[in-house]
Amino acid sequence: MPVPFALAAALMSFTAPGVYYTRYFTFAALLCLFFLIKVLERKDAQSLLISILVAFLTALYIKTEVGVIFLTLTLFIASVQY
Repeated sequence: MPVPFALAAALMSFTAPGVYYTRYFTFAALLCLFFLIKVLERKDAQSLLISILVAFLTALYIKTEVGVIFLTLTLFIASVQY
């Protein structure tokens, strides 16, 4: 498959509803966990904002449940740390 068509197919799979969302569940959870661990390690405002942004974008584009859970966890950890 030529590169432009492969890129178009990959971009369309991100916007497709239904079964395609469960395909990215593991990726979304690991990405959110990575940034949540960075918040625990660094304890600075930049990593906190990036973690909130990643959780919000995960809730918006990939899995709503995962994004909301990690957004809640990030805000809870931020309230305890700061």
